[in-house]
Amino acid sequence: MRTHTLLAAAAPLLLLLAGCTATPAAPPEGETYVSAPETPDAAPAAEAPGAVEADTTLIVKTIATAPNGAQLALEMRVHQPIAFDDIANQTLPGAFVESCGSTYNADLFAAEAWSFARANISAVPTAASTSEWPLGSPIGVMPTPDGLPIVGRGMLREDPSATTPCLDAKSVTVPGNGAIAFGIGDDSGTFRGWVSHRYGFSAASGVTFSECTFELTAVGGQFGGGEGWSSVTDVSDCSIGANS
Repeated sequence: MRTHTLLAAAAPLLLLLAGCTATPAAPPEGETYVSAPETPDAAPAAEAPGAVEADTTLIVKTIATAPNGAQLALEMRVHQPIAFDDIANQTLPGAFVESCGSTYNADLFAAEAWSFARANISAVPTAASTSEWPLGSPIGVMPTPDGLPIVGRGMLREDPSATTPCLDAKSVTVPGNGAIAFGIGDDSGTFRGWVSHRYGFSAASGVTFSECTFELTAVGGQFGGGEGWSSVTDVSDCSIGANS
């Protein structure tokens, strides 16, 4: 059943940490050891999100079920926008320069007084999941690059061969953790440009959503969240935000 509801009114994207290892001791004289063959590192296990951060504006949750019985608990946590020159966190504009420097750069951010926001996304197999998530069943992530550029990290990292990575839609194709950052452009210093977009998930053919919920925090309300927003909760769409 499809429902529409009208509402009333800083950390980096992902930190990839390399662990330190001790130098192995030499074997005693006269003894030799044969090293075991190296095996490729396994993909990191999907982790459920931890405590809600103080700058969180919106939380979207739903359960995605594939035709083969695989299930993923999806969660998106949107964070408050920051100015392009906020010295407390240059990770977001830096991600754009890294991924799309030929199009988006520091001079443009300054000239148009850009702000940036990020959303952390987790896709964790549920206890009821009976299979691995199938290939060819992507779950779309909103916002989409229709009207704003988006950078992906973690499981949402864009294809290295993409010619327009910041303008490519991001999707969940495997369990894991990821993040997106989106540039909002000129919002007159109010940091409310983020409210003009939608947040959540869209299902591929055959995938169904259930238990779709939204939580707008006090911080989200402070930055304009909920004003003129509508929500959609049905088997293929779990999203909230500005009307298209």
